[in-house]
Amino acid sequence: MAESEHQDGSLQTCAGNDTQDGSEAIPSEHAQAEAVLTRVDADFKTSSERHRKEVPTDQEGTVHLESGETAVLHSNTEEARRPASAFATEDPTAEALASTTVPAKQPSSQGDAQDVVRNDSSQQELGNLSQTTTGDRSALVSHRQDSVQSSEENFVHESQSLPGGSSTTANRKKRRASSPTLSRRAIVSDWNGGMERTISIDRLPEEGKRLNRTKLSRVPSEEGVERRVLRSLLRPREWTPPADRSFPISASDILQLCETVQPVIEAEPTLLKLSAPIKIFGDLHGQYSDLMRLFDQYGTPSKEQGDINMVDYLFLGDFVDRGTHSLETVVLLLALKKHYPRQIALVRGNHESPEVNSRDGFLHECVERLGSKAAGLEVWRRLNRLFEWMPVAALVNGCILCVHGGIGRCLTSLQQIRDLERPLRMGSHDAELLLDLLWSDPTKSDAVSGVHLNGERGSPVVCFGPDRVKTFLTANDLKLIVRGHECVMDGFQRFAGGRLITVFSATNYCNRWRNAGAILLISKDLEIVPKIIFPVAHIEDAWLRFGEADASEELQHMRPPTPPRDSEDLEDEEEAGCDGSTDTHGDEVSQGGAAADSGDGRQDASDVA
Repeated sequence: MAESEHQDGSLQTCAGNDTQDGSEAIPSEHAQAEAVLTRVDADFKTSSERHRKEVPTDQEGTVHLESGETAVLHSNTEEARRPASAFATEDPTAEALASTTVPAKQPSSQGDAQDVVRNDSSQQELGNLSQTTTGDRSALVSHRQDSVQSSEENFVHESQSLPGGSSTTANRKKRRASSPTLSRRAIVSDWNGGMERTISIDRLPEEGKRLNRTKLSRVPSEEGVERRVLRSLLRPREWTPPADRSFPISASDILQLCETVQPVIEAEPTLLKLSAPIKIFGDLHGQYSDLMRLFDQYGTPSKEQGDINMVDYLFLGDFVDRGTHSLETVVLLLALKKHYPRQIALVRGNHESPEVNSRDGFLHECVERLGSKAAGLEVWRRLNRLFEWMPVAALVNGCILCVHGGIGRCLTSLQQIRDLERPLRMGSHDAELLLDLLWSDPTKSDAVSGVHLNGERGSPVVCFGPDRVKTFLTANDLKLIVRGHECVMDGFQRFAGGRLITVFSATNYCNRWRNAGAILLISKDLEIVPKIIFPVAHIEDAWLRFGEADASEELQHMRPPTPPRDSEDLEDEEEAGCDGSTDTHGDEVSQGGAAADSGDGRQDASDVA
């Protein structure tokens, strides 16, 4: 567009005045704008004086128009009284207009009409070059002839050169920095990470649809060996002993399971820290049928049909030997440990040592059931290397010490257990402490105090009396000791006035004593409830035979099983003609039962100290 001036001083805007080469003729922008602003300022002063008395205005300069709208006059301020050309002379690159709005009043006289015509003509010339805002002191004139709207960046740049522009821009930036819209941003990238864009969070749904994603292919994950073991062995109601003595898990799978469980066990401390509620299992000795019965009656470590999400499991060692299904027992427990590392805790027993389980049946079972002597030996050696890294004790709620054997002679503090360096072998420099933890027993009754050599197991194994238990608990701020290691007729038995409890989970130990099996359930408030199972007829042959004519050569030298703690009382009852009672399966159980020893079988750990 081109602008021309008439003889009467008015400014006319016309379109299409092009030069001969077709380009638009643009006069000097600075001179033209200065002349226009000077005339607009003079015209406004003339018309505003005439209309001031006719248009109602309040003290702040607000004009109430006939149309109901309002306009703000800045003639009351000092800056507004300055000629509009003054702003243009300060910066040749930016022309400013006086910030005001002309009252929209109909002409009432010939003079008024001329003023209105001249003002309208000026407004038409300038078009959208002027912008009026209430709170700004300056206005920006765009020099682009093809567009009257400037970008936000040009506005900030040019307004900084005007009087008061820098503070306005700073305030605007400050407001923008705290804007909740700008802070709700997200960076999104395409499927391959090759493109990144910053968008509003509100646009995320549509952006997700817009991105070109590659089609996903469903790849089944490889099943871990522990899952195969659990699916094959963890069947409390369905498992039956295989008639051909075969083992459903291959030797290679057992070796692989050991490799996956080894890091989990090595990462644990020698003294575990556990929390109630928890189930504590005593010696199992390869009696897999009893383990399945305990799972079936008192809860299975499974998420689908069990209670693993509500209660933890602690096994106090002696998983192998003497029973005919040591492989099922130890392999299942290792698979559970791998699958539920925080809910399953395994503590080492005295039979988790090659010096013992090579003699008492486990080595014989590995060679017999794993297809070949070489495969059986390899699995047996690998499992024993894993046993050497197992923890040897556990602390429940900081007040119940759980160990396989006992406290023996040399254990005085829990720190001694924490300081044990693994792998632990019987010939190491910690052999004496390890012997106490895995082999020692309480004395025969509360009447026998002190520390003595163990007559049943032989030297250097010792027995410790009730006074030793009380001293150890007091020194370490404990309430109770729970241990296994000895067969007891009711599956559990108290010692030292209830400050020590022995728990044994295998029934009819070595097919001799018709004992019950038990586990201890410790509730969240530390109430201890024994859960008992009794021997049944169809698992009487689940123990390895030794010392008999039909026993294999490997089992001829098996050490005889240690008799139950209360075997002398049982012998006295038999001599007195106390035949005991018989359960529904025709199996004889002791007359006293659990109630004879501890009332209803319940005990509160907080009451024993």
